[in-house]
Parts: sequence; structure tokens; C-alpha cells
Amino acid sequence: MGVEAVSVYTKFGHQGDMEKGIARCEEGALAIDDPNELESLEAMYTLKPDVIFTGKRPGEVAKKIRVPYLNAHAYHNGPYKGFEGWVRFARDIYNAIYSPIHQLSMLDISEQEIPADRGFATARMISDATLSEDIRQDPNLREYTGGFDSVTKLRQREYPDFSQDKPQRQEAV
Repeated sequence: MGVEAVSVYTKFGHQGDMEKGIARCEEGALAIDDPNELESLEAMYTLKPDVIFTGKRPGEVAKKIRVPYLNAHAYHNGPYKGFEGWVRFARDIYNAIYSPIHQLSMLDISEQEIPADRGFATARMISDATLSEDIRQDPNLREYTGGFDSVTKLRQREYPDFSQDKPQRQEAV
């Protein structure tokens, strides 16, 4: 997929875990054993990665400095095993990098306007804001099936009437 590992680290790993990580890197990659938060921040500021694969806690640190991340411990949509896992992994990387929220995080709202006249651009997709009204309203192109609307189906169901008089419990004597 063209992913270049610029750094590896292990928080609770053994020597063998670190050696496996180093073996997957190009020469010159940074290997950190048991980094603290400040060391992680310094590495991200220095290396400027496009995305990091890490756990939840370091991922939250990355978000603070606007670096997208994948929670590689819990998988976003994994597991990442085999061919299907590789496809999931590629999709999750794409979604992390081109997330509309991540794009908004790059704006300094104290100095820049939030663009309301256009959608979020990704490498392959532009949102509906730039499409003509004919395309947006065309039922053949964008037919709504209701497949994601679970509430309507629940409201249409008939439920037993539980409001009938219930038998009274007899008190113990």
C-alpha cells in the first residue's frame, strides 16, 4: 500500500516485539522503547507522520496535535488479517486521513472561516454541496431504501398491550 514506517515503539512489549517492529522499518526509522507522552509528541513533531497506528491513549495525544490515527489495538473495523483484513486496513487508513473532522481540525477558527459553501474534499470524492440540484434530487441515482432507518420499522410493529390489569400480588401473611 505504500506505507512507510518512520517510527516504531512498544509500550509493554518484550525485546522480540521491538525487534519485529524494527525489522519492518527502513533504515533511519526511529525506534522508541516505552515512550512517555512527551517523547511521543516530540517524535510526531519531528517526523510529521501522515497517520499513526497505535492504541487509544497515544491516539488521543496524536489528535491533539492534528495527526490522524488508527486504533490498531482494538481495530476500527478489523481484524486486519488476510486479504479482507488488508482491504479493511486500507479503508481505515483512508478514512482516518480524509475524515471531514480531521479536515476541520486543520482550520484555525480564530482566524479562518469554516467553509459552508462547499463540502469536504477527499482524494476521490467531493460531497453533495458541489453537485447540481438535478443530481441531488434524482431518485434513480440516490434512491433511499430506508435500510438504515431502524426507528420507522419499530414504530410500525404491533406490540402486545401491556396496560391491561395485571393480577394483583398477594401479600404474605
